[in-house]
Amino acid sequence: MAPSRGFGVLVATDGSSQGRAAVSTAVEFPWPRGARGEGVVSRGGSVSAELPAGVAAVVDGSLDRVARDARRNLEQRWPGSEVRLVDGPPLEAILSRARRVGAGAIVVGSRGHGALGRLLLGSVSRGVVRGARCPVLVVKGRARAAARFVIGLDGSVGARRAVDFVARLTPPRAGRLTLIRVVEPARLPSLGLLPAALRGIVRGAAAALHAQRLQAARKELDAASEKLRRAGWPTRLLVRVGVPAPELLRAVKAVQADVVVVGARGVGGLERLLLGSVAEAVLSASPVPVLVVR
Repeated sequence: MAPSRGFGVLVATDGSSQGRAAVSTAVEFPWPRGARGEGVVSRGGSVSAELPAGVAAVVDGSLDRVARDARRNLEQRWPGSEVRLVDGPPLEAILSRARRVGAGAIVVGSRGHGALGRLLLGSVSRGVVRGARCPVLVVKGRARAAARFVIGLDGSVGARRAVDFVARLTPPRAGRLTLIRVVEPARLPSLGLLPAALRGIVRGAAAALHAQRLQAARKELDAASEKLRRAGWPTRLLVRVGVPAPELLRAVKAVQADVVVVGARGVGGLERLLLGSVAEAVLSASPVPVLVVR
């Protein structure tokens, strides 16, 4: 997989149930047309180097089988796919390989399980999401076809990038997309000590501010919906009032979404290390795969 050959998908696996689900989900995911796939398996760097020779040989043999199994699965969609065994700790191996090949997206399981998974991969998904220069799909639970998407909007640059990224995908035959914008209610200061006349003024100002926020939310949804419909996605629009992360997760459950999409919301020079509170909460609590776009 070379940077000049179009959209590349890098799939990380360790042979665990979540690693296998990441491979299967990547194969079924509606990537942009012409996408190509490659796998990466970490040898574990200094961890495996410190093992007794006999144990290290067993681990290496297990990793070879993991790579072969992943390659067979990836070849169902991308004939000739490669799965690289890379030296180094898992997080470093995944991010380094992604940079080297100019990956358009990374797919990783939410955490490793079993003896081999705990030893060589463990839970690196959060580190990959924070350190990657491209969108990351964190696969949770069983492998599934991705047809029902939910995108959370919040007026940020990250949210707009999330919409742009989904617009590049190939809408599946039964694809459905729900756009949700959660408006937090205006917080009022304690009004008990204010004169009655001022209380009414403060409440009126808060109501006007809330109405402005609702109007801006609908405008943002309409603009995003127009872009996605032009790309072939049937869309449904939702405006909710409340706390963003819980409302977004409720929408995921209500529409039986297969994937939830959020934009990273970094700040300044720390942009690649900070996801924003909503993305962090969704990444932790979502029962379905989370696509984090930056």
